[in-house]
Amino acid sequence: MFKKLVKYDFKSVGKWYLLLNAITLAIALLLGFAISNFSNYEETQYSFGVSQASSVLNSVLILSFGILISAVIISTLVIVVNRFRTNVLGREGYLTLTLPASIHEIILSKLCVATLLTFFNIFVIIVSIVLLILPSSGISEFIEAFKELTRLFTYGNTYLGLLFFIISSISGTLMIYFSIAIGQLFNERRLLMAFVAYFGLFILSSIVGQYFFGGYVFTQLIYVASQDYNLIVRNYMLIAIFYSIMTSLLFYFGTHYIMKNKLNLE
Repeated sequence: MFKKLVKYDFKSVGKWYLLLNAITLAIALLLGFAISNFSNYEETQYSFGVSQASSVLNSVLILSFGILISAVIISTLVIVVNRFRTNVLGREGYLTLTLPASIHEIILSKLCVATLLTFFNIFVIIVSIVLLILPSSGISEFIEAFKELTRLFTYGNTYLGLLFFIISSISGTLMIYFSIAIGQLFNERRLLMAFVAYFGLFILSSIVGQYFFGGYVFTQLIYVASQDYNLIVRNYMLIAIFYSIMTSLLFYFGTHYIMKNKLNLE
């Protein structure tokens, strides 16, 4: 049943979500060529006015790209929030919860789809940036930059950083789910209460995180006697990963508990 739930969610958002990301890539490529053409035109002109106008146009195009990327990120966030809020804890929840699937399967299917959409979104943003700078930099310069980037992955701490990013992303999604679950406990203004719960959880987790990382025992783990920089970074990343796992479990089982024992559908 888990696979069917995941497949259903992808079908619900797949078409227009893929279209949105395809449009993002196409616009990024067009903006890249436009910036490259303006830059080349500026190099062939010696008029101060032409140079100034070209710089303004380049700034506008880069700003447009930033707005586009922001819109894609916000769209993905809206999907993550809306699919869980309406499909599980909204009116559609009456149908969802009658399916032969456990609460664990329902939560995990939503989490799986949200995580995959998020990482696909990040992949599209990276490719968009490449398409934006490639026409101006040239293939040879880009290949050299790519080689320098791949060298970073020879360091063990880079993989720990990626692992932390993945787990922290999952923790962030689960915190959204937990906030929505808290919001549905109220009979009125559920969305508002979900926002309040989210900011409350965010502030609380930040405070606990500061205390967690600043504790005496963990400070001793970080600042080891050798004072090896790589070892310090590795220990810090391991602690951050451990903390993210703990918060993920807390948010997950908190959401599960509310859905199982305190469900209050619209």
